[in-house]
Amino acid sequence: MGWVPLTPLGLLTVVLLVWMMRTFGIARKDMVLLAVALGGLALVGGSVLFVAATGLWLRFARGPRGQEWLSLEAGSPCRTGYLLGRITWNPLVNVGLTWETPPGLSVRLVATWEGLAEEITPSERALCGDVVRRFTLTDILGLARLSFRRREAREVEIRPACGRVPALPLLPQTVAGDDREDPERRG
Repeated sequence: MGWVPLTPLGLLTVVLLVWMMRTFGIARKDMVLLAVALGGLALVGGSVLFVAATGLWLRFARGPRGQEWLSLEAGSPCRTGYLLGRITWNPLVNVGLTWETPPGLSVRLVATWEGLAEEITPSERALCGDVVRRFTLTDILGLARLSFRRREAREVEIRPACGRVPALPLLPQTVAGDDREDPERRG
């Protein structure tokens, strides 16, 4: 993981395609296998290019400004105001997001009109002075993957869960005579 964009599957695919191109496409002058190998290499190169370009865009994009304090309650989902923008316009790249600092949070990306918004659900209390997000980008075929961290100076306070009011059973609400049958079974 990290800044090397090829996965083991992508590396194996490149090695097999180069071998197929040299052994069959060039040495035996098989134009069909040469075209298949070159098309496969172009597909792997395009996947790496899409993942790298999306990663550079997310890594160096400006973050939200003017949000210094985030106060949350454990167990309750909350949107943080962090937007990834219109990343859904690139359907070839899947974006994964986790928080490394503070730990114990689950992160979900929610589609909004402005793009993907971050929604977190803390599971334990915490108090820290910065947020470290880990982005993981993969292409839809699993040939390229890219991970990086992004730090944001932001105070985060997560309070313990207050609990929920238990659901009370409803009292039977009847009008006089409605809960009794007609003894003579009249209509």
